[in-house]
Amino acid sequence: MNNKGFTLVELLMIVALLAVVVIIAGPSVIDALNSAKDESFDIMVSDIKTSSITYFEECKYNGSAIGCSVVDNKVSVTLQQLVDLGFLTGTNECVGSVCSYVIKNPINKEDIGDCQITIEQITTATGRVEYHVVSNSTDSSCPLGDLGSVS
Repeated sequence: MNNKGFTLVELLMIVALLAVVVIIAGPSVIDALNSAKDESFDIMVSDIKTSSITYFEECKYNGSAIGCSVVDNKVSVTLQQLVDLGFLTGTNECVGSVCSYVIKNPINKEDIGDCQITIEQITTATGRVEYHVVSNSTDSSCPLGDLGSVS
């Protein structure tokens, strides 16, 4: 008899071997994915800070053109406004035939365009100008609290 193929025992051994590989490698792959998501979130927060400084300066010197104004060295804006005005890069998302750019949290892929931030310009005692960026949102998908200072 000239049988070609695998026996049931051979197939079971291959499945068992693959299961062992998945059990050993699975946690490492999951940790790597979570680490990459955390790094993407940190990069997004850095991009938000950079774009918010540019937005603040544009409001300060050309606010009427983009519909904003600086009050007491502060300005508030949503992340979606930063995307819509071209200060922050969003992801192109289409629903049917309507497409728009949105900003999403890289960890959970939720739209965070409604998240609001406040940018404050501070002049230090040495005369150095710093920008302080704070999130005003309470939604856990938004970058929360103090996003830091940039000079």
